[in-house]
Amino acid sequence: MKAQSNAKTKANSAGAPTTEASNADAAAGGRNAGTAMAKIGTTRATPSIKDARTAKTAPIAAATRKTKAAKAPAVRDGSKSAKIITLVQRTGGATINTLTKATGWQPHSIRGFLSATAGKKMGFKVASAKTKSGDRVYSIMA
Repeated sequence: MKAQSNAKTKANSAGAPTTEASNADAAAGGRNAGTAMAKIGTTRATPSIKDARTAKTAPIAAATRKTKAAKAPAVRDGSKSAKIITLVQRTGGATINTLTKATGWQPHSIRGFLSATAGKKMGFKVASAKTKSGDRVYSIMA
């Protein structure tokens, strides 16, 4: 059986239970002052060791970090990515319907690939235009 204390239980601003006895110890600077303050939910007065290390090494790490040269990653032959790139590089480009039939991907996945992978990572200039029929044609400018 647990022994019950005579201290009254309250809830702090965060809703966590605290006791008046521990609050009184903390206010008086008693031996449990550190733990009672942590229970109350106050912020720590001194930064941790990790904060101090991070603050010291952050400018050094930024200065010594090497910048990567923009390099277009190679696409494996026969992959779905290679199929999309070759279809979009044709004169006249390719529509979403032709790309979905060639790869089996959903239209949103193809649009994401063209935007992020082909456009940003590979560095291609992806252009899209709407035809008179309302279909959007994607093309890569060589």
